[in-house]
Amino acid sequence: MHRFDRPIWIIVAGVAAASSEGGNLTNLAWSSDWYIANNTNAAPGSVSSRNTTTVIKDVVSGANCLAKCSNTAGCDLFAWSPNSHNCYLVGGHEWAPGWPNEGYISGCKYASVSLCGYNESAAPCPSHLKPDSKPELRESKRSENAFINHTRWGTTVTVTVGAVLGQTSGDFRMLGVNFDFWPASKSAWGTCGVLTSVLDDPKLLPLVSRLNGSMLRIGGSPADFMLYDVFPGACSSINLNKTQPSAPHGYFCPIWDQVQGQCLTMLRWGEINQFAVSTGLRIAFDLNACWGRANASAQMNMSMIMGLFNETAKMAAEGKSGVYAFQFGNELYYNVETSRYGKDMRTMGNALAAAWQAYAPGKQVPTLIGPDNGVSDAISVDAMLNASEGAMTAITFHAYWNDCVSPLPGLALNTSCIDGLAEHAGATLGNVTQAHNADLWLSEGALHANSGVAGLTDTWTSSLWYASVLGQLAKSGVGLFSRQTLLGGNYEIIDKATGLPNPDFWVALLWHDFVGSRYFEVSVSDCEEFCASALRISAHDSITSTSKVMIAVNFAMNTSFDLTLADSDIKCPTSEIVEASIVQLTGEVGKRSVLVNGKEGVIGTDGSPQRFTPMKVSSATVSLPPTSVTLILLEANTE
Repeated sequence: MHRFDRPIWIIVAGVAAASSEGGNLTNLAWSSDWYIANNTNAAPGSVSSRNTTTVIKDVVSGANCLAKCSNTAGCDLFAWSPNSHNCYLVGGHEWAPGWPNEGYISGCKYASVSLCGYNESAAPCPSHLKPDSKPELRESKRSENAFINHTRWGTTVTVTVGAVLGQTSGDFRMLGVNFDFWPASKSAWGTCGVLTSVLDDPKLLPLVSRLNGSMLRIGGSPADFMLYDVFPGACSSINLNKTQPSAPHGYFCPIWDQVQGQCLTMLRWGEINQFAVSTGLRIAFDLNACWGRANASAQMNMSMIMGLFNETAKMAAEGKSGVYAFQFGNELYYNVETSRYGKDMRTMGNALAAAWQAYAPGKQVPTLIGPDNGVSDAISVDAMLNASEGAMTAITFHAYWNDCVSPLPGLALNTSCIDGLAEHAGATLGNVTQAHNADLWLSEGALHANSGVAGLTDTWTSSLWYASVLGQLAKSGVGLFSRQTLLGGNYEIIDKATGLPNPDFWVALLWHDFVGSRYFEVSVSDCEEFCASALRISAHDSITSTSKVMIAVNFAMNTSFDLTLADSDIKCPTSEIVEASIVQLTGEVGKRSVLVNGKEGVIGTDGSPQRFTPMKVSSATVSLPPTSVTLILLEANTE
């Protein structure tokens, strides 16, 4: 467990010895079981807001308040007010310091208070703090096979798996995850930007390694403010200041003005690549597309990009580069004209080839992708691809499902809204990307934008959306979906404070371990109106050649459905199903706990998540409980 340097104390063996000097605990000596924060108010706000709070009046100092808490059974957290001299004694709960208050003293007991002493902006990322000691879901709530009694049952649904429709990116099988450049000053990010996260964390590495082969897209909104320390003075204060607007109404290339310029040192670049190489992830690095650009049609200053290419090629020659692709800019839209953007891509393509020829001959040259906008119109994308003359191998776009979080009656989310947005990019850009032999990739997306929403994008609610759109995007012609984010914000798939997986990690892992690159036509019958709103089913080949998988998502809050697995109900193009197994993920809307086939997901002592063990289906049906994600492994007769 990490101990943070924010509080002031002297650690000795034994019990706390109080000092009465103004209540400040600077001179306090105590055991190492407590975290103490000066000038911090962790009181609950009002006595009525927590029924576990006891208020003791006329306590002369914070040290005396700590002593009272230490001697009171069940007291795990205290706060002392220098104004009222009230001492608040609180039973075990999550550490919530609230706001800075001059003279206030607060403390918590490490062993019993979740996130005790956690300061997001200063704590290492991830921090491996104690998670909530009261799990949201317990195994006793669900039976061994994860099928439970619900308020009502829906119909038995017939599913037919048809012909192959297409293939996702063979290199990634749809999976990617993002790592942004945000500094600690960005709310909800803490030190989880790629420049400051603990990339050699011994428990983070085995966790992330289970997603090996996936894309790691690095960048985000700060990408067009990032400088690279590739020549003397590159990251000087003069150059960093040039990343900011120079006049109130002058040309400013980045669409966002949210951060000060940052510097990527080559030492950190090496560490980022080592992280990717050691975990098996492949980097798509978001380049600054604005440096030195005078107007939307002007060529930018490519000196830093050229230097980064050269340094990366040198790493590649030694087997130390994890770069698969370079992305160009972040949501610039028309701040850079489409023809100019395409020409810059062509220039970079030549520079990449030259760098690898000079420093890493015979090694795979990274590809170029972009523009990382929203879903642009087909005409501008066509012009961009034409101007690049084949330098761009994929068109990348961003999408967030903010408008879909208000649920339809009886459902966890608005599934009709989810469908529409999932299909939009393919319908808009599918033809033009195919005409240019370019892939179409969703390089940044989540259920909600703006760093996500705590209690939504970090819970099982998001997982229903995520499992559904992976299949829907594939069917619409999108070859990759890079989920926002690995760490940072309120949509992270690994919790920054505890270092444990959030629910969407389990969905990504389920897909990673079973789903192949081809997807199939699926038709559903015997499904009435509510069923049609609640169920989303996609079919794919598996990572083995002799089986297929279905992903079935039930968005219904209180209704279960049955899928019949009789030969007449599920048909494959060349063979009949002879047996089926399932891996079923279940959870509760707004909660973080996930059950795998009825048991809580397990993380080993080394940080690695459990391996999924498919459970044989003993009857001709598979039950889909409310708010569940079920992978059905269909073993085919190959004789």
